[in-house]
Amino acid sequence: MKIPKIDGKRYAISFAICLAALIAALIACWGWVRSAAIGRAQRVAAQVAHDIEAKTSGIQGYADVPAAWLDVEGDQAKREIASSGDGTAYRAEFERIAQALYDPENMSSIRLAPDGVVRYVYPEDGNDSLLHEDLSESAGEELKKAADTREMTAIGPVFVDNVGLTLSFCVPVSYESGKLWGYTLVSMKLPEALESLVLDRLTDQGYNYELSCDAGGQTGKKERICGTARSMKNKTSLSFPVYEREWILDIRPVNGWISVPGVIWSLLLAFVCALLLAWILEIRRRFRTEAMNRLSSDAKHDKMTGLLNHTASTDAIDKALEDIEGGVLLLIDVDNFKTVNDTAGHLAGDEVLIEVANAMRTTFRRHDILGRYGGDEFIVYMIGDISIPDFSVKASQLQRKIRNIPIGQTGSYVTCSIGGARRCVETPSAEEMVKRADQALYTSKGSGKDRFTIYDDSGSTLVVAPKQDESVMKHDYAVSE
Repeated sequence: MKIPKIDGKRYAISFAICLAALIAALIACWGWVRSAAIGRAQRVAAQVAHDIEAKTSGIQGYADVPAAWLDVEGDQAKREIASSGDGTAYRAEFERIAQALYDPENMSSIRLAPDGVVRYVYPEDGNDSLLHEDLSESAGEELKKAADTREMTAIGPVFVDNVGLTLSFCVPVSYESGKLWGYTLVSMKLPEALESLVLDRLTDQGYNYELSCDAGGQTGKKERICGTARSMKNKTSLSFPVYEREWILDIRPVNGWISVPGVIWSLLLAFVCALLLAWILEIRRRFRTEAMNRLSSDAKHDKMTGLLNHTASTDAIDKALEDIEGGVLLLIDVDNFKTVNDTAGHLAGDEVLIEVANAMRTTFRRHDILGRYGGDEFIVYMIGDISIPDFSVKASQLQRKIRNIPIGQTGSYVTCSIGGARRCVETPSAEEMVKRADQALYTSKGSGKDRFTIYDDSGSTLVVAPKQDESVMKHDYAVSE
């Protein structure tokens, strides 16, 4: 199958449209992929937040144990611990309890702070700076809150010299009379307590993260706790409470929400697909156009000879009459065609008609209108200002070619009669010119056939009878009224 030639301009337009459509589809797809990736990240962040809450809640519970021990020991023990200069009275018992509670991977210290001043700390190694620390200087607001509510409160996260970032859970302790004795504190290591079991999950799944908390007050600032990146862009954030304080977890995939190599490859694929799709669409359009043209051509042309049919030829002549001044219309009739069919058969007759059409094509100009008017009759419209000698030459040339067309295997040849009519004011349409040309054709046939006759503007008919031994330019002219 022959592939039609492609219109470059149309192909470029089709390619641009296809590429734009594919890119729009890709953008929608990328949006869906990004949305899905954000959804997955938020689910991961929610699970991590849940684990952080569970972790901190677990350590909160330890802070109640020293307070319960003091209540069991009673006011005497509380007074002795508060009054002793070095706090040695109950140190051994405290260290025994603290040792049972202490988790070195998650806790930094366990403390007793009567009147807000630290007397006991476990372990002392690494926490020496905490002994005799006055908590009212670093956590006055939190201590006041605990004293007022007599409920646990959280201090931090706060950075402690020589210790690091800690989150402390503070439990108020009272005498039996209800007077405030002081506080017990369990401090959580940050970020070690979270990274080992919770935040490593984010890096294992390919996320960068930053964990921070609300700094408090009206500033809106955040205190950074830990993370693998700072001030991330295109991140998704999750806020969650940790003991009345808002923590924020920001996460983002290490390679971004959408893979850059994936975007590049999808764009290249879209480019190739647009080229192919535009080519397919253009080929289909050309096939469809050619099919429509063939259908249109079939409707206008005679199937046997390929010339315009009766309707198409008269329509073409009418249009030529509207656009161009001057012209000659010829009706051509094959002489004794019925005899041809009777003697040589219809196939031979068809062959004669085809050869007559070929003779017409080689005789008249490319822009002249050629048609099969019906049966063995043909029509020609010679466009332009055609003189009688010009018409005479063309008619003679055509008749000479037709005389060389054999009738099958009979050894005989065909002839034709021609009638013509020049355009004038009395012939405004093809129909009027056909009437005059038909009258001239009738004259040709009545004058012995193998003649051409032209209907002149004056209403006269000029008959030309050929002489076999003279050139086509030398004919006898006879005028009949």
